[in-house]
Amino acid sequence: MEDLEYKKAAINYLQNEMTYYWNTAFILGGGAFSMALTNFSIKWLLFSLGIFFSLHLFREYDKRRTELLKMINKLKEE
Repeated sequence: MEDLEYKKAAINYLQNEMTYYWNTAFILGGGAFSMALTNFSIKWLLFSLGIFFSLHLFREYDKRRTELLKMINKLKEE
């Protein structure tokens, strides 16, 4: 029973972490895109940094999603 509770807690943790990555990626990407559209002096540097970090966060999100799906499939098999 403890093992099941541990797995549920791990799934919950991964879901929360995925939510943080998803939200942060959209905030960074949207902010970078809006700065690129304004007359900001170093806009292209910030735009490229924002897009880079957004893509990195989307990649991390995908890693966590894959890990979460594996854990859920293992629970279904048990």
